[in-house]
Amino acid sequence: MSDALTQRELGELKANVAHLADGQDELRADVKAIRTVIDQSKGGFRVMLAAASIGGAASALLAELGLKTLIK
Repeated sequence: MSDALTQRELGELKANVAHLADGQDELRADVKAIRTVIDQSKGGFRVMLAAASIGGAASALLAELGLKTLIK
């Protein structure tokens, strides 16, 4: 290969690496934003899970009592 061709290819590779580095920086910022939202929503998720558990237990209790009165 000629020296000029090698230099041109190296220049193209350098530009590609710079482009990939910029994309990686953007991706890193996006992941940080997503993690921040997830960290903020942990408390709300736990409250919703607790409410669903209590609701399920109450529904099961009512269903059990209803079945016992129907069977008698």
